[in-house]
Amino acid sequence: MGLAPDPLASDPRGMMTLGEIALIGATLYGMAPGVPSEGTILVNEGSLRVVAPGEVLPEDCLLVDCSGLFIVPGLMDGAAGHQMEHDILYVAAGVTTVRHTGAELALGLAAGRASSRDQVPGPRVLFGGPMMAAETAPPGVQWPMATKGEDAVRQLDSLISGLAPGDDRLEGLVNDQTLALSSWRALVPAGKEQGLQLWGPLPEGATLSEAIELGHAGILGMEALLPLDGGWAAPDSQDGIEASIQLLASGGTAMVPMLGVLGRVLREHPKDAPELDLLSVHIAPIWIAERTRWRRQLTPEFRALLERVQIAQQSALAGLLAAGARIVPGSGAPNPWLLPGRSLLEELVYWQDAGVPPERVLRAATRGAAEILLPAEPTAGTFLDGAPADLVVLAQDPTKDIGALRDPAYVMVRGKLLSREDIGARLEALSKAQAAARDTLSRHFDIEPPILSEDAKTLLSGEAEIYSGGLRLSQEHWIVGRMPDGSRVYGSHLIHLQSAGQGGRETMLAQRITKGLLDSFDLSVKDLASGKVMSLKGRLIDGSRQMQVERRLDGIFVSNTPLREQPALLDVSPSLTTMILVQHCPEGENPVLSMDGATAEPRIWRWDVSLGEDGLLRVRSGNGGVLCGVDGDGAPVVHSRVRGDWRSDYEVLGVDLHGGRGIPPVSSRRASIEPKPSDPESPDSEPPSDKKDADR
Repeated sequence: MGLAPDPLASDPRGMMTLGEIALIGATLYGMAPGVPSEGTILVNEGSLRVVAPGEVLPEDCLLVDCSGLFIVPGLMDGAAGHQMEHDILYVAAGVTTVRHTGAELALGLAAGRASSRDQVPGPRVLFGGPMMAAETAPPGVQWPMATKGEDAVRQLDSLISGLAPGDDRLEGLVNDQTLALSSWRALVPAGKEQGLQLWGPLPEGATLSEAIELGHAGILGMEALLPLDGGWAAPDSQDGIEASIQLLASGGTAMVPMLGVLGRVLREHPKDAPELDLLSVHIAPIWIAERTRWRRQLTPEFRALLERVQIAQQSALAGLLAAGARIVPGSGAPNPWLLPGRSLLEELVYWQDAGVPPERVLRAATRGAAEILLPAEPTAGTFLDGAPADLVVLAQDPTKDIGALRDPAYVMVRGKLLSREDIGARLEALSKAQAAARDTLSRHFDIEPPILSEDAKTLLSGEAEIYSGGLRLSQEHWIVGRMPDGSRVYGSHLIHLQSAGQGGRETMLAQRITKGLLDSFDLSVKDLASGKVMSLKGRLIDGSRQMQVERRLDGIFVSNTPLREQPALLDVSPSLTTMILVQHCPEGENPVLSMDGATAEPRIWRWDVSLGEDGLLRVRSGNGGVLCGVDGDGAPVVHSRVRGDWRSDYEVLGVDLHGGRGIPPVSSRRASIEPKPSDPESPDSEPPSDKKDADR
């Protein structure tokens, strides 16, 4: 429910943030006409200006000697899946702005807020928008906003209308390659009418000329350059690729090439690679599994094919830049073996290896990226007066070799200056936090059952665990009872285990469902580190269907918030959410209450519920995609949730019918399959990719 604390927040070395800071003696690459190559950069309150030699500096400013060093604007990553616990990894590589692609709405908007960013030394986050994908994506891995046909426009309207008045404005949308062609054709113009640009790979069947004509704003990956049924290594494809390059350059649609997505497969990755210790504990096992799969698939013949594809892609990149196409460097992190931050530097090296001069590579990752991603901010990515105080101080000249961007002497993000030693200490703290998280997630807890009203007759109870990437996230004891008036009461005692990105929490919840809607609830959330307790109570206002939510922190009143409609349920517990959806919620849109952010702000989301032939319910919403179901006794057996690039799965530990028959669902809502969490260590967890696909 809260942001991860800065692991070095109390470190006396801290960050240099007080007063004005002057960086003196360096060679400057200001990325704009009129910015001198020699001078002093003076920083104050998050912005900078270049002071000419001889100009008197403020008496009380902090002087940082950068003699013999080189200073460039902070780097911009045009495509990454940002996670807050990886903030220092971006900063360590000099990446001060990230375009966040592939998050569900609630987390994406929260991550981009300045208030969230200022709590940690991390990059500015540009939220690309919620991911739009196919209705037919595999169960449990579809993205939050699944779409089909013209229905996509209705879902987009529902998404926008569900934004709360205080939300940041939605800036765009992102699609993946599974989006149906008809949905894409409807979404691009519909998004433009709302001021939303769509970025992503082109869906199957779409052509580059159609994408440009429709106004598809940005293409992720380079596959759109290929002729139909052509491949990168096919000699007869080269004329078609060249024609696509010229078309893209003249059409104005941007592209993020992401050469590193292929390059990572061709590199060697030790099983005990030190970067694994820095990753989210839920991501590292996925990386290890991919390494196993690649090593099995990468025969000498397949490697030779991929190397030819890599050469062809680098040649196409050089052609795009020569033709004047709008190109943005992007890493694709944290996909397997694309480490946040460092993978952007690796991407830039691929550009240089393609024959692109290093000074042009540097411009593309700074001002060039800003011109495309931040067109309303003319000073971004430069050292013009008033530019954001985001910069990197280097020991070597990056215009001679782009590899000089590695291991910066200093990084400044939003006016906060970190030295190489500061960054090293924060990386060490992150490694220790991840190790502690792995230890915590390996333990089993004995959880007391939740307490229901004395009037409730217990019908069903059980225990479960939630996993992601083979690691346990939380453990839960749940119970269902019936009140004398026939209403149902659902209780949960949930322990959220600590990780480097999220503190541990203990949650107690009781919610009462009457006539298919939430009648009342009591929720308490205890932060296990601080001991603070946030308590929330929801009650219907007399004589109405409007609910009011009271919040208290450690017993002290915080607020009363009226909701605009009566919710169907409170989404806190995977077990309770599954059972209430199955037992009480019709297909179609249902109002679902969630508690957002560190202050547990109550918020209604529209959940679009559909029933599959397998008896499982599928949910599309702005705060995540859900696949869930119950067995014949009504006990939850499936709860798989997708949020951005993160997925969780559900494992039953035990169920008690208490001498009765449970709460049997209608036959159509009885799960006929019981998927288990995949084993990320298994070499057969994913089938080998087709070599023809690799050529594309």
